[in-house]
Amino acid sequence: MSEKKSEQISVLSVEEDTIYIDPVAEAKLVHKLDRTVLPILGLLYFMAALDRSNIGNSAAAGLQEAIGLTSAQLSNCVSLFFVTYIISEIPATLLLRKAKPHRFLAALGLMWALVTIGMTFVSSYGSFLACRLLLGLFEGGYFPCIVIYVSIFYKPEEQALRMGYLLACAGFAGAFGGLISYGLVQVKSTNTYLQGYRLIYLVEGLITVCAIPVVYYLLPDDENVKVFNEEERELMRLRTLQRQQYMGKSDKFEWIEVRKAIADPKTYLSMIIQFCSDLVLYGFSTFLPTILKSGLGYSTTQAQYLTIPVYAVAIISIIGISRASDYLKLRGPFIAAVDLIAAIGYIILIASSNNAVKYFATYLIAISLYVQAGINLSWTASNSMPHYRRTCVVGANQTLGNISGAIAGQVYRKSPYRLGHSFSLGCVCLSAVCIGLNTLWLRRQNKVKELILSGEKEDTMSERTGDHVLDFKYCY
Repeated sequence: MSEKKSEQISVLSVEEDTIYIDPVAEAKLVHKLDRTVLPILGLLYFMAALDRSNIGNSAAAGLQEAIGLTSAQLSNCVSLFFVTYIISEIPATLLLRKAKPHRFLAALGLMWALVTIGMTFVSSYGSFLACRLLLGLFEGGYFPCIVIYVSIFYKPEEQALRMGYLLACAGFAGAFGGLISYGLVQVKSTNTYLQGYRLIYLVEGLITVCAIPVVYYLLPDDENVKVFNEEERELMRLRTLQRQQYMGKSDKFEWIEVRKAIADPKTYLSMIIQFCSDLVLYGFSTFLPTILKSGLGYSTTQAQYLTIPVYAVAIISIIGISRASDYLKLRGPFIAAVDLIAAIGYIILIASSNNAVKYFATYLIAISLYVQAGINLSWTASNSMPHYRRTCVVGANQTLGNISGAIAGQVYRKSPYRLGHSFSLGCVCLSAVCIGLNTLWLRRQNKVKELILSGEKEDTMSERTGDHVLDFKYCY
């Protein structure tokens, strides 16, 4: 069959809404896509998680003493990081398509790597704070951009698992970040200046720099993936046509899409759920070693290695539950279920005096750790279309979500962290309420569309575009 004839059949099929892709061939294609793009995105996200969280490890390795940081100043550096992190998120998502993903994501990674290397040579509170602000500026756009990137290449029902894989990389960073830092601190260089915390920043920054060419040369911008053969590229093209309504037909930015995103109730429910999820994530992952050391009485070394099985549970949970979420095409019930499990964990941490029982509670919280944030993001992205409406919603979602990073540092102030645990318990309860409201809202919208299509209800909306069109069904 000639290329021209094939194209005519494909277009005809789109118009008749009868595009057919062999499910076996498509499954093979998706697995190959996983092997092509996810390792690249995951590698850079792993390094971002390490570079973002190594402030705690560097403080333990002599940062405060070397440059004269007080505890209050260290807390400021933790919290103020999120100021520029938050500011960069929406602009980054809007720039992603214009600047080309391989260029834009590589540029972000290179800039934060250079800032990390620069932190090797800081000598004062002011210079260290400036580096933290720059680090937030360049890292802030990366995660919301990869949420959008995943939504470009994968169908809505495939996205939760792929976000799960990427968040698992953050879990690996949490599990091994302390051990990596510990190993670097033990290295005795002939250069006494490049020891301790300085070696942490230098080595981790250089590793990120080495990852940049991989992103720049191998990350595809669209369905024309270099490593795919002609048949696979044709399948990718057909998948894109299948999702044309979801993606949007125009690359042109329009402010009306921003206004529609702002006017949508599910945008705000999603933002509140993300805020609650991220507060648990930032609070628990940042202070877990301290919770084990100061709250449960373990030594510094024990606290480091006892975090590994906790993060292992978190990694297994995000991959397993995300897979089930995609298979059943359900989002809200899974997040609500892990919220309940996390609530039990926090109640135990607050009420129990038995350290073994409290350590068990950390595993309950770990089950929810990445599931809440990951599935809510895929839920948000898959229910928003076209492209620029989705980028606005995801950017807003991440903006409010990451404000929790600054708040987490303020509620987790003093062991045994009753305030932090109580605040986190309130967040998982509020998240569960908002999940219920969002589920009811989405089901109601689906029902209204069904009634309009059947002629039982008058359509009062003057114009329906994006996810408001009548044949688009929200997932819940």
